[in-house]
Amino acid sequence: HEDAALEAGIVCGSDDFPDLQQDVDRAEKWFRVATDVGFQEANYYLGNMFNNLNRYKLALACYKEAAE
Repeated sequence: HEDAALEAGIVCGSDDFPDLQQDVDRAEKWFRVATDVGFQEANYYLGNMFNNLNRYKLALACYKEAAE
C-alpha cells in the first residue's frame, strides 16, 4: 500500500527515532516504491531528503516530479 511505503520512507530517512539508525538508502527505496504506484507526494519527501543531504540536483528533480 502506498501509504505504508511512504511512512516506511519517512521512518527510515529520519533521525528522530532513537531506536532506529537512519538509513537513507532504504528510505529512498521506500519513497520510490510509493511513487511507482502513483503516490506523487513521496517525491516531495524524497526531494526533502536529498536537499538535506546537499544533493540539490536530485532534490530539484524530485520536487519537479511532485509538482506534476
